[in-house]
Amino acid sequence: MQRVDKQKGQSLILVTLFLGIISITVLVVFNAGILSKERVKLQNTADAAAYSAAVLVARDLNFQSYTNRAMVANQVAIGQYVGLSSWLEMLTNSADNLATITSWIPYVAAVTSAIDSVMDAVNSVAQPILEYATTLTDYVIQGISIGQKGFHVAMGLASYDTANKVIEANDPKINFGAASIATFTADNYQTWVKFPESIDTSSDNEFDKTRKKEFHSITNDSRDRFSKYRTHNWFTLNLLVFKIRVKKAGGSDLVDSGDNTETWTAMDTVAIWFGNYKCKPFSCRWKWNEAIPTGWASARSGENYNMYKKKSGIWGNTWDLNPITSNWAASNMNEVGSYSGLQDFYDIKDDGLIDNTPSVRVILGKSDSDLRTSANAKSEGIDGELAHWGEASLNIEEGSRLAGSDMSAISKADVYFKRPNDLASMRRLDGRYEFGNLYSPYWQPRLIDTNSTDRVLSMLIINAL
Repeated sequence: MQRVDKQKGQSLILVTLFLGIISITVLVVFNAGILSKERVKLQNTADAAAYSAAVLVARDLNFQSYTNRAMVANQVAIGQYVGLSSWLEMLTNSADNLATITSWIPYVAAVTSAIDSVMDAVNSVAQPILEYATTLTDYVIQGISIGQKGFHVAMGLASYDTANKVIEANDPKINFGAASIATFTADNYQTWVKFPESIDTSSDNEFDKTRKKEFHSITNDSRDRFSKYRTHNWFTLNLLVFKIRVKKAGGSDLVDSGDNTETWTAMDTVAIWFGNYKCKPFSCRWKWNEAIPTGWASARSGENYNMYKKKSGIWGNTWDLNPITSNWAASNMNEVGSYSGLQDFYDIKDDGLIDNTPSVRVILGKSDSDLRTSANAKSEGIDGELAHWGEASLNIEEGSRLAGSDMSAISKADVYFKRPNDLASMRRLDGRYEFGNLYSPYWQPRLIDTNSTDRVLSMLIINAL
């Protein structure tokens, strides 16, 4: 019987081949995981950098909105001071006239004289306080205006530094090269320089004059009721065919005094009117005459303004309601402190309905040599037991990627305006939709989708790095 020898060594070949396949598979999975992780990290870094830059823009726009409102509020405060000065002077003048008229009436004269003395004392204390308050508030407005400019410049300069710090904190090996920085800087120029603009209130430029006129109008519209219109009838005495009516008229207004200057002005008058019921052939009506000017005063702060200008619609329509007394009031004028007019402020440069700013793009890259794949295992010191396989055998992704191609990511962010409508305290009273402006601090940052142009630009920049 013939003996057959056993075959030895075949299983060793199969095991070796199997181990090789498993090793390659492990390396492929390892590289795929590393590349996926690096892509996600690079994209997250780009998103974080772009969003951080947009946060600074939103912070700046909201700061401009808050400070614009603060300047309006302080302007209105000056209007209140000037109005109080005029109103107190009118009351003092009325008390003095009343004391003079009733000086011959027993007992009544003592009361009116006491009232006159009290008003004189109150007015003598209040007027200097109002003068100091006006001057101090004007300095506050000037400080806010300067602060606006300083904050805007500081935030603009911090934009690159903030984005760069975010990138370095995430991965120091990420490339934020010259071409990427140039794109980032160009976007920032549009966002920081071209979108909001400092309005020069002393300029004759048509754009600045238009924006200043809007600010002027907003300031007058923001006046409280006392400043805007303190006009009413104190009382009416009806004596059948004869009536006596006491009319009080007054208000405070920010007026254009010429040569790009403004003046806060106020006028207050009180007059006694007599009415006679008269009939003509086909009609009967009350005819009124301004009989007795009772109290009058005016005040201003700022450049010289002719208080004798008979304008309808200002100072509570006093020139229409008490014309004779208003003429006397113009001659009894107080100068209230120091006022330098409307100060420079920021506003959106573009006209029209705007809800968002220009976008800011961040384009980042990372070199293949900085990726912790098997191709870089030896240089990273992670080859360990695999070192004997040789460097060439570890570079398994080399054939599947373009030579010199770096990993890249692009992110894009802007700032949008949206007034919250889910909170009753935040809604507009008129229910209207509010577009972007620098008087309401509702600017918010967001990431937005990139388009094909952005992606092509990203490829060109990364290839140039």
